[in-house]
Amino acid sequence: MNEWMYEEEDCGIKKLTRKIENHYAHHKVNISLALVSDVESSERLIFRFKIKSGTKVEMIFSCAPDIKAAMQIPLFHPFRDGEGIYLAVSERGG
Repeated sequence: MNEWMYEEEDCGIKKLTRKIENHYAHHKVNISLALVSDVESSERLIFRFKIKSGTKVEMIFSCAPDIKAAMQIPLFHPFRDGEGIYLAVSERGG
């Protein structure tokens, strides 16, 4: 990832992050997201979930299809990797 590209797209990434967090909040899932990486070739973003108190981890997965449909994005996939829970997102079809 080029640092200058990240800076140009930073506003859009922050807006997307807030949008996802708000959708989860609507489902009573109290989380925040931290950008882990972006994959330029596929225009995919990877976020790590930060789970706040009172949130059941399984709700992250069960709400995902509804959030994906509401946001109308082609890739919205939460997954586990080791001890972390991540979210792969792309606003464009692959």
